[in-house]
Amino acid sequence: MAACLRSLPCHRLSLKSVLSANACEQLNRYVDRGARRQKWFSAEKPEAVHDAHSKLLTDKEHVYELQHQLVKPDHMGEYLDIYGKYVNTVNTRGDLSCELIGSWTVSVGDEDEIIHLWRYKNGYRDVSRAMELSRQDPEYRQFLHKLRCMLRSRTNQLLLEFSFWPVPEPRPPTHIYEMRSYLLKPGTMIEWGNNWYV
Repeated sequence: MAACLRSLPCHRLSLKSVLSANACEQLNRYVDRGARRQKWFSAEKPEAVHDAHSKLLTDKEHVYELQHQLVKPDHMGEYLDIYGKYVNTVNTRGDLSCELIGSWTVSVGDEDEIIHLWRYKNGYRDVSRAMELSRQDPEYRQFLHKLRCMLRSRTNQLLLEFSFWPVPEPRPPTHIYEMRSYLLKPGTMIEWGNNWYV
């Protein structure tokens, strides 16, 4: 009887009668099954991840837009002139909530390519607002129509900055940059980021 009651963790039983050996065995089997079920269903859950994997490596709201624009060769000068006016309008009005960090012409590779890097300080809200305003505002639409007529193709990417790299700041012209991109194996982003701290 004592062996039967010892296997009942955290349960208080008041037995008014003596259990038979057979009843004790059945009770032990029942308790063991219940304990196994209890462990199976109440096992500690792994810590929940509340953010996207990429959010674990950034601590800022900034979102960057990297634009690659292939200009028709005979329109390069005109394109640069109109784009300069467009940037001045964006800076003067300030309603797009973005800042041009840099614009580069490509010297090695597709030599008719222009790369622009814009920063949105309030994240995707500013990106969404800027896209909507660019479609609706007549002045912005006119600039963008003129610029698009001079392009062979264009692509853009929205990027988050890593917390382990410094914030990019605008610099005076005449610098040469090397643009790199890395393809990482899935699941190695945090490990890769930790190697940049060393």
